[in-house]
Amino acid sequence: MLGQPCQSFLPVFCCPSFQDLVLRSKFAPDCIKKNAVYMVEATFKGVRACILSHKRVSASTDEIITALPTPWADPQQSASHMLSRSKLCTWTQGERDDVMTGVGMIHLRQYRFQLKMLGQYEAVEWCMKMTPQAFFKRISFSIMPDSSPQDEDINCSLSFGLWQATHDFMFQGPYHCPSFVYCDGVALGLLRTILNAIKLWIEKRKSAKNKTCKWFLMKILFAKNDILRSALPTMRMVQSLAKLNKHDLADSKRVKISPHELMCGVRCWLRSLELHAGYYRFVQGATSTAGAEYPDRNRNPLAEEFQNAQHPEEDRPEAPSSSDALKKAILQHCRGCADFLPASQISNKLRSKGPFRKLQNFSALVTEQAGVLTNHGLLQKKDRNKKGNHKDQYKGLTWQQVQADDNARAACETLRLNRDFFA
Repeated sequence: MLGQPCQSFLPVFCCPSFQDLVLRSKFAPDCIKKNAVYMVEATFKGVRACILSHKRVSASTDEIITALPTPWADPQQSASHMLSRSKLCTWTQGERDDVMTGVGMIHLRQYRFQLKMLGQYEAVEWCMKMTPQAFFKRISFSIMPDSSPQDEDINCSLSFGLWQATHDFMFQGPYHCPSFVYCDGVALGLLRTILNAIKLWIEKRKSAKNKTCKWFLMKILFAKNDILRSALPTMRMVQSLAKLNKHDLADSKRVKISPHELMCGVRCWLRSLELHAGYYRFVQGATSTAGAEYPDRNRNPLAEEFQNAQHPEEDRPEAPSSSDALKKAILQHCRGCADFLPASQISNKLRSKGPFRKLQNFSALVTEQAGVLTNHGLLQKKDRNKKGNHKDQYKGLTWQQVQADDNARAACETLRLNRDFFA
């Protein structure tokens, strides 16, 4: 996943060029040469169909809002056809995916999956929203600066030739002769030492006063997986260079990761940690760093998620009561309304929803909870006229109005409300 400015040239550079390296390889299998496993603007059903037919799929898009559900998606495009962030956790790890269809059971396993997405900053930040599925920890993402760091006059043909040779090597050897890859004795000792140091660091942070953000901690817990996943392609590139220079041809059949290759994987892992930590720091200050270059940054929905993740469970406010669901439903219904809504209209609309169908005296409950929200500064109530004979009417507030009120901010923390409940 790559965040980019609007005028970036990267959609033309990244997606087709690296795909061509695979398609041009004369050692590639027929399903790849015929371009049968490459998809653009892939759908949920299309990915599964390609995995079932070819045991592999590579999808790419130069506009992320067409691949994942976001607030900027085309309203005419059905969300059911888009990719699921939680399902991407399954596919990126090559885990088993069992599907029940009209023709019977489909078992997807032992497949290869690749997804390349590019998008503008705000859309990428939304898709990187922290969730319990931990979609964010299993991908690689980069942020492209506003000005291009590359010079178009640089001759990159030699670099592409080197990458082409690496792809040819992979199709010649490891693709046709799959084998288990493991660390040699020295590399294994280094890996165990590193994992032990990570374990001690985590234990130390648990007793520290300023505890680590749980999202960052979840990323660290995947250290072994991330290090080895970076060390393996490093080993393959070393083998490719050795074969290309006709130096130690026996090295192309090696299945042991060397200490130097492992340490390269460690450097890649540390770099990914720096990127994640920097991203979380950006999210933390997103609501207070509005500027001309990014006018909507003060409306970033990720800041609330980060604030919730900063505090451990024991430090959070008391658990919400059963009436909190009704409060949230009222806020959602009044969100963005231009006019005041009568309490009777709100109750009639919410009564049709499943969780509230069996509640007794529902109209009175709605009026009561709407009054509580008004007292906390989360809802606006219309003043009675001089005769005082009109019914109670309510209207939602904007996120800026809520943040400007200390009482409202405290109520948001208690009810665990984020920006999605306000206009």
